[in-house]
Amino acid sequence: MPQATAIPCGTRFIPSVKIVLKVIATFLFVLIGWIFFRAENWEDTGIIFHQIFTTLLHPQSISLKGTWLAAAAPRIGLLLLLEWSTRQFPHPLHLLSKLPRIIRWTVYTFLLWAALYFSPGETGPFIYFQF
Repeated sequence: MPQATAIPCGTRFIPSVKIVLKVIATFLFVLIGWIFFRAENWEDTGIIFHQIFTTLLHPQSISLKGTWLAAAAPRIGLLLLLEWSTRQFPHPLHLLSKLPRIIRWTVYTFLLWAALYFSPGETGPFIYFQF
């Protein structure tokens, strides 16, 4: 019987097919749960599922060209790779802990300014007020 580890998906950099399938199944269950949580009623839930499966049957209707997701995909992939490769640490910035203080604080300051620069100019109402 395999032992539980504190590292998500084990210690190997490339996980086994079994682990990948478990991760995908968990992700899909969470997405399905969000649909039930977000839909106003059962009819809306049915419409959402119908649109999802209709799109899956006709994938030629999906085009990401020119969308924000197409522009964000490389950045999202880079962040996922960073998160995956540092999953044995408490957080990705843990890698900076061995660097001199001036370099660490330069990186922290850069990340803070980048977060402020890329944050939306206007904010909407708090998301839970919409439910």
